[in-house]
Amino acid sequence: MLWWAGTGAFFLALQAYVYLAWITSDNFRPTPLGPDPVPSDEKVWAWFLQTACTLGAVIVAVWIVRGCLRQRRLTLDAKLTLAWYSIVWLDPAGNFLRPQFMFNAYYVNRGSWVSNIPGWVSPNGHLFPDALLVEIPIYGSLVLVAVASCALMRHMSHRRPRLGLFGLTAGTLAATAAFIIAFESIFCMRSGFASWSATSVPGLTLWSGTRWQVPLMPDPLFWGAVMTSLAVLRYRSDDHGRTDVDRGIERVTTAPRMRTVLSTLAVIGFANLAMAIHTVPSVVGTLYLKETVPGLPSYLRSGLCGDDTPYKCPGRDVPIRLPHNQPTATVQR
Repeated sequence: MLWWAGTGAFFLALQAYVYLAWITSDNFRPTPLGPDPVPSDEKVWAWFLQTACTLGAVIVAVWIVRGCLRQRRLTLDAKLTLAWYSIVWLDPAGNFLRPQFMFNAYYVNRGSWVSNIPGWVSPNGHLFPDALLVEIPIYGSLVLVAVASCALMRHMSHRRPRLGLFGLTAGTLAATAAFIIAFESIFCMRSGFASWSATSVPGLTLWSGTRWQVPLMPDPLFWGAVMTSLAVLRYRSDDHGRTDVDRGIERVTTAPRMRTVLSTLAVIGFANLAMAIHTVPSVVGTLYLKETVPGLPSYLRSGLCGDDTPYKCPGRDVPIRLPHNQPTATVQR
């Protein structure tokens, strides 16, 4: 248990450094849209999504707080919510080597913190427009996926008692992957919020070659695995809210509040490690990216690559720009 708590403390310290370095830098400002106009329908979608996601996160927060007050303790769902918020910093990490997905710079943003992640390679990462009113609220609401997944696992266990944990996990992963595909297709790609600009396996990509393409890897499979792992952690918890990563906390000789802190850190450590593991195959996949979708507007490319930048967008014959081999010209903000 203490190992998991130490892992959580490490990840919190690391992201605190990353965020602080970003906020205090000259890069903490909105990413320019570029010369291409943003269509009216995409603007409408932008404000609908930002409002709906923020409102949803507030509702979830109220539900979490009421649960804590009712039980007079920090509930497991509260710990899971904090854990989800703690892995936002790794959401854009799939672009570590070179960009494979883009966000719409019209959304409220202050650029991105990714350039401050130690070892970051992809050029102009600070221009990646992390949508603060979409990304952060969505992560803060994903505890509901764990709640729904637990209900699904209980239903499957009742209908098929012999499934076992492996079968329950596989079934939940399949359902979660289907949810991610539907959500990304409608609310991310078709709305104009985001674009998987390049993929590594066209044969495993829906609507391949278009701005609205949705690869079955990495998100549905690997990000689905992160969601499923946290759902399984919740499903296997005991009546006191103790999970596999903080069992034995009652044997730690310290004040009750400190035990709550350690338990929360353990859940945060598990979530960050799961997200970090998800990031590895996502980054490896960028070594094999095919051609970037042609015709992406400037407000989606955001100065990361393509026209008006010194960098070609990823493709079969486009090398990865390493830090010691960067062109002297840079995009000005």
